[in-house]
Amino acid sequence: MIEIKKLKATAPYASNAYLISSGDECAVIDPSAPYSEDALEGKALRYILLTHGHFDHFLEIDSWVSATG
Repeated sequence: MIEIKKLKATAPYASNAYLISSGDECAVIDPSAPYSEDALEGKALRYILLTHGHFDHFLEIDSWVSATG
């Protein structure tokens, strides 16, 4: 079953960031929200998806890449 969760962004220029999961894997879309281990709920992050190149859609991409390796 696919689950979709909206992530809470903390930056003043925050887009709608989402976490989509299925089974034990997930993807973050437009990571304007900072990385949160709680958001993953024990699932492995496999993808970071960007819908387009506006800065407010990838503000926190570094925190997601750094935290998940």
